[in-house]
Amino acid sequence: MDDVDRVETISGQLGMPGSKYRLVPKKGKMVFVATVLARNFPSESHLSLEASNVTVSVKGLFVALSSDRTRLTSEEVFSFKGPTQ
Repeated sequence: MDDVDRVETISGQLGMPGSKYRLVPKKGKMVFVATVLARNFPSESHLSLEASNVTVSVKGLFVALSSDRTRLTSEEVFSFKGPTQ
């Protein structure tokens, strides 16, 4: 992710189910707290990303194309917080 400056561990082993970490951007102020909900290694992962105004549910699917190439397909569902118009 090109726009992430650093990852800060909050709890758990990074990348493992139940772990939490902070994604700090290079620019801007929208910091996400990521929670790994499930990890079915090596083919799938489920994350929840939370910021002050949005929650993103992420499902990642990994498909091996060869011994040195993998395709990642992700599905994101955005839920915005705050008043609606």
